[in-house]
Amino acid sequence: MANTTFTNRKITVPITPANGGTGRKSLTDKAVIVGAGTGKVNFVEPGTSGNALTSDGINWTSATSAVGDGTISYLKLAPDLVDSLAIPALNIDWSSDSVFTKTLTGSTTFTFSNYQLNKTITLIITGDYALNFPATVRTILGDYDGTVSNYITLHCIKATATEEVLCIINQEA
Repeated sequence: MANTTFTNRKITVPITPANGGTGRKSLTDKAVIVGAGTGKVNFVEPGTSGNALTSDGINWTSATSAVGDGTISYLKLAPDLVDSLAIPALNIDWSSDSVFTKTLTGSTTFTFSNYQLNKTITLIITGDYALNFPATVRTILGDYDGTVSNYITLHCIKATATEEVLCIINQEA
């Protein structure tokens, strides 16, 4: 209704959206107003205590939050931090877990996929065979010793087209 002059005119409510109104005679108490393009506005009411305003990509609703019961756990934040995974082949998927185990049965060259910036993973490797990593790995401390269990810490410091991983190797005492 900007720039509109009224002289002895009657305003009829609701004022339509085309004329700058909401299309409603009143607004729902404590509700969030949701636009509807050229139609009258809609509302999302608060719902149950603890709900959050969520979207399914098309509509807004009041629904339970993603955290659910309000507790924070490793499983909710990062499911890949809750257990270890035996490396099934020669590829280590950085997004699948954080602790990996493997007993080498021959000379082995690992490959990596799904690098995650600033993520640290641990490999527990045994087997008296040659162990090789991708060229993106820079060992800053330690050497692999196949006669004992090796605890290898890998830290991704660059997860772009030229990934870079720092490596520290320790053996079981």
